[in-house]
Amino acid sequence: MSISFLSIKNLSFSYPSSINPVFTDLTVTFPKGWTAIAGANGGGKTTLLKILAGDFTPDGGIITPQSSALYCEQNSDIPPHDLEEILWSGDGSLRKFFSLLHIEDEQIYRWETLSGGEKKRIQVASALAASPEILMLDEPTNHLDSESGEIILNALLQYDGIGLVVSHDRSFTDRLCSNSFFLKNGTGKMYPGGLTATLELQQNENKSRFNSWRDAQNEVKKNKKTVQTWTAEAIHSENRKSKKRIDPKDHDAQSKIDLARLSGKDRIAGDAKSRFHTRLSQSEQRLDALKKPEFRKTGISISSGTAAGKTVFTCEEQDLYAGEYCLHIPELCVAQNDRIALTGSNGSGKTTLIHFILDSLREKAAGDTGKEFLFFNLPQGILYLPQEIPENEERKILAAFKKMDNAEQGAVLSVLYRLGSEPKALLNIREDADTGNTSLLSPGELRKLLIALALYMPVNFIIMDEPTNHMDITSILAIETALRDISCALLMVSHDQAFLDNLTGTEWHIERNGRQGQLQIL
Repeated sequence: MSISFLSIKNLSFSYPSSINPVFTDLTVTFPKGWTAIAGANGGGKTTLLKILAGDFTPDGGIITPQSSALYCEQNSDIPPHDLEEILWSGDGSLRKFFSLLHIEDEQIYRWETLSGGEKKRIQVASALAASPEILMLDEPTNHLDSESGEIILNALLQYDGIGLVVSHDRSFTDRLCSNSFFLKNGTGKMYPGGLTATLELQQNENKSRFNSWRDAQNEVKKNKKTVQTWTAEAIHSENRKSKKRIDPKDHDAQSKIDLARLSGKDRIAGDAKSRFHTRLSQSEQRLDALKKPEFRKTGISISSGTAAGKTVFTCEEQDLYAGEYCLHIPELCVAQNDRIALTGSNGSGKTTLIHFILDSLREKAAGDTGKEFLFFNLPQGILYLPQEIPENEERKILAAFKKMDNAEQGAVLSVLYRLGSEPKALLNIREDADTGNTSLLSPGELRKLLIALALYMPVNFIIMDEPTNHMDITSILAIETALRDISCALLMVSHDQAFLDNLTGTEWHIERNGRQGQLQIL
């Protein structure tokens, strides 16, 4: 019998090597259907799934009811353990998921040669065939083309249990998820809808909290001013009641003072002062109870190295080869203001085209003795962000940061903060730069450091291959904001359709047919 909800009460968990706990008092109820799990890198998204899967034991808390749970990790390189069992099963209800996810039997026997998208589809098909009461997926759309993402989405919509998916893909979660659970500071909050609706609600909450905090602050200021006014009046009244400056023979003046003392007329200022002191204390308590919302400053000014409208890349019509595959490209021209989305299925030649463009830029700059070559042996002014950063380039990135003086490092760290990095991560960058390795730096933080270093100098052309991989949603939005108004050319490959829609205006699409491919400018 399937369960209708999953309840977590007062969950706490810490890693033995960590000073700070991951969860302190996490309480949430997950309903039937899909819920997106979101939050900052290191916020506990994957940890939560592994606790629910039984891989980690919590320090405290209650999880009910006891149920069957299956966790699909990000890495799909290892084939599912029950793959052949499902394949040879005569149960049509199991094999239907292989059909739903466009999987052929022969693919099972050539696992090592399958693309990442094909492996992910098999991983998801096996998980659905197992029919767990709770199904959990960790970043299922990373490295997938739009076609594979669509196939997986349609299959997951058939699942009728409790589904939890860690994802930063707004388009994907908006179509799949009825709720989103956002983790922050050891606890979390449930929102209705996918990530787009959640982010809008969070923005409205932040505005409302800020307005409440600002109103409370203004009330404190007003009460302080009023207290100051009545304090001055009370002092003046006390002075008026004093007989020190009155001639002892002036009986009329002394009688008036005595009458004022008896009638309490001059106590008005003192009473008002006391009353407004109480109001001030109350308003200060209300202000203290309202934590000032954090409004992170986003967006950065990027200095362009070429005049607006100038061409940054051109090539003639030609064929590019990758083994037996041939990609035909027309004459290409990229101008300073162009913002291009490079699309196509996995294996269509997107990376081949990017490497061709990069090689052309290197070759063009090779004859210029004044050019300084930086990361990936590219000339200054070119920012290239690959899907994964090789280890030798990691060392170059850290070395470049370490070489900077304190003022320059401060400027780069300021850019990083605006790209979504937390202060703790910024300290880790300094420590890793000193040691020369990335033991403390996550892949997402390393990618942002590369962006920050490249943008510290004038840039003409930005080329990014799946830039949102390893990024949390906060960082994605910060990078999106930073790139939205740039004045340099942009060429982008991304499975995140919302990211592409918000940043690009032209599409280069590669259509593959067997061993032949054609680049079309749409």
